[in-house]
Parts: sequence; structure tokens; C-alpha cells
Amino acid sequence: MCSQYGQFVLDGGASDFITKLKADDNFVDNEGSTWNAAQEETFLYNLARGFYKTEVEVYDILNDPQSKGIPRLFACVTMRDSLFLPQPASISEYFEIPGILLQYIKGFPLTESLLMLHARAGSRSAKKPF
Repeated sequence: MCSQYGQFVLDGGASDFITKLKADDNFVDNEGSTWNAAQEETFLYNLARGFYKTEVEVYDILNDPQSKGIPRLFACVTMRDSLFLPQPASISEYFEIPGILLQYIKGFPLTESLLMLHARAGSRSAKKPF
């Protein structure tokens, strides 16, 4: 799948695909079941990139209460996928893996709280994951 995705990006397909995603609110519902592996990977790339940007924005907004129950955002980092090096600057973002470095605050992980919420919801949410 990595080679399909890489070729899809190099051919300009990923950029065009993301443009369609952003322009048509029904694109996923109307065509999602017919996507190939490269299109699915591009969809996940776009989704994860959006989550990353939102999380960074939230930590920026919550700058004052950080370290008081909210982990401090130390840095934003970017790793490059070495399978696709080198690549033109115009497509390099499609091969970058963004991340954040957060302060450790002792307590329970958020995944445990999600599992507790899921258990409390019982059968009502058995078919709907978080």
C-alpha cells in the first residue's frame, strides 16, 4: 500500500483527492465505498492531519492553565518517512508525520476513561465506536 500511496502523491492524485474532500461534504458518503488503497490512505492522512492541527490549536488556547492538570505542550515535531526521500518540496507534507511532545502528568491515561465511558454506555453504543 505504501508504494500505491507514494505514486498517488507523486502523480498529483492525493492533492486532487483532498481538494474534493474539502469541497464536497457528501464525497465520503457518495464515493467512499469505491476508494482504492491509495485514496483510503490519503483520507486517513487528511483526517489525522486535521486532528493534529486541532490538538495543537487547543493547547495554544489552553496556554495559561497548562501544568495545572493540563499537560504542557513542549514542542511540535515532524518526522519524515524515509521510504519516500527525497521528494519535491511541493509534496513533502504528504510524507511527514507530525507529533507533539507533552508533559507527563501522573494519573490515569485517557484510554482508560474512554473504556469506562464505553462500558457505562452498555449496549446502546455497542455498534458505535468512539
